[in-house]
Amino acid sequence: IVQAYIRQRQFDKCLEVVEDLQIPIEFCKELHVCYIYHEKAGITYRAIEKYERAIWHYNEAIRFASKLNSCAFVCTGHNNLAFLYNKIQNFDLAHQNIN
Repeated sequence: IVQAYIRQRQFDKCLEVVEDLQIPIEFCKELHVCYIYHEKAGITYRAIEKYERAIWHYNEAIRFASKLNSCAFVCTGHNNLAFLYNKIQNFDLAHQNIN
């Protein structure tokens, strides 16, 4: 659902879904679901310019990706962080996440 709202740039609806799932996701045992939640939450918070929240969710996504042993997901998480840091003109951190 969140992905569809992201594509339609309906970030207010994304935020509703992200906030509704915030408590249940803490009890989720499926690492892949947790990864997806935090990745989409990061995208949502970045879009509404709540950058600290976005950074936190991106780092959580990277943590879950690492537990999944998914190099592709870890790289995606770092790419998302680099993009965010570039947007807020923190080029040192953007560069660190690219490396």
